[in-house]
Amino acid sequence: MRPWSNLFKNFVTATVGGLLLLFSNPALCQTPWENPPRQLPANVQEWLDLEMLANPVTPSERIRKPLRLEHIEIPLKLLGRDFVIEDRGLGLRKEIEESLVFERNGEKFVRWIFNPEDTKYKQEVIDNIAAKTGTVPTIHHRFIGYLTASRSTVVQDFETGVIFSVKASTNKTGGTWHDKKMTVIAARLSRVFSDFITRHEKSDRLSSFEALREPLAFSLPGVDQAFTVRDYPAFTNHNIRMIPFFSAFHFWGYNFAREHGPDEDPSRFWTHTLAEPWGRAMAEGLAHYGFYPNSAHSQDFILECDQNQNPTGRVYVRDIMDSHGDKMILEARGGQEVLEVYESAVKVRPRSGLVEMTAIPFNGMENFGLPTWLDTYEIFEGFSKEFRRIYGQLTGVRGLSEKMVGLSGISLQKFVKEDAGFLKWIETLKAKSPETSEKCSTNVSEISH
Repeated sequence: MRPWSNLFKNFVTATVGGLLLLFSNPALCQTPWENPPRQLPANVQEWLDLEMLANPVTPSERIRKPLRLEHIEIPLKLLGRDFVIEDRGLGLRKEIEESLVFERNGEKFVRWIFNPEDTKYKQEVIDNIAAKTGTVPTIHHRFIGYLTASRSTVVQDFETGVIFSVKASTNKTGGTWHDKKMTVIAARLSRVFSDFITRHEKSDRLSSFEALREPLAFSLPGVDQAFTVRDYPAFTNHNIRMIPFFSAFHFWGYNFAREHGPDEDPSRFWTHTLAEPWGRAMAEGLAHYGFYPNSAHSQDFILECDQNQNPTGRVYVRDIMDSHGDKMILEARGGQEVLEVYESAVKVRPRSGLVEMTAIPFNGMENFGLPTWLDTYEIFEGFSKEFRRIYGQLTGVRGLSEKMVGLSGISLQKFVKEDAGFLKWIETLKAKSPETSEKCSTNVSEISH
């Protein structure tokens, strides 16, 4: 079996020749870092290459080189006073905290990192801080940045080498969404849902579902902006390899399947290694955490592989703020803080006893044409079959209805508020989680004012 790097090298050789990187375009507020003082681990760089190159809908002009990220230093006392936003959450690595929060002359400061493609929201933050302090903040360059397929940026601190991911406001992304402001309420939801899941995941021991933690966020209510920090297991475990879902449906995915599943056709390979685990993961996430992705497209999910490039069956969910939540499950497991955020939100709402699980793996790909080698019905069927099986085993709920979502997705539905099996499952969750009814205010850390 050829190493992953050799397979990808052949792919890059075949595609990069015609890729024009528009460094001189003033609309792209990015300064490439030709010789960064740090190198990313190979597994992280491989994943980022897939994000940018093995993506059916990524604009070809987006820069793949490391970038000099800009940040300013803001006194912590000027940021939002909601402890959910400014204090550490469960699972926060100390080295990430130390990279972003520091003390000078007895006062704590936060390094507020800007999205490298943004041409709008950065100035709002700068003007707000200048008005509060009477001084225009200085732009600093401590961090190396790498673009992903969306607005999130992989960040490396060149002084310490620590790696994490940041989501900040931007009016430009790699996808079809051109204005993605990171609001205070969105950051708050990512924080509380992250803590809620983290409190339970050790005892739940789920085999397929893994929500990527977002254990730190900072807010600036005056301009309704925030930035959140996301962590990936691969940042600290360099044996983990990651494949964005959309890469499986790119011709890179065809070649990978031929290499790693020679006894199956590529479509069946991805049905077994991606679609079926995805169905299992969503069944686990819904049954245990009431988690409904409201944007269940292939950009929001990542397939985990081991060091030998074999898919492990674990699926990473990387936008937990883009979700609805089941009220009955959240209440049963002490997730009142999550429900309180939903009550303040506009675009997302808690649901009560309604299964409505959607998977839209080909969203955005219709205009580019789906691969002829891919049996989309087989992909949908693999997801549906495993979701029904695992959700039924856990909750006792059967007989979900099914409908297509255009050409790109599938939706499974059923009202279960009075379903005997579902009600029994709710009682099981209550008995399983008596100690977690407290809110995450018990997790306030030393970052507080």
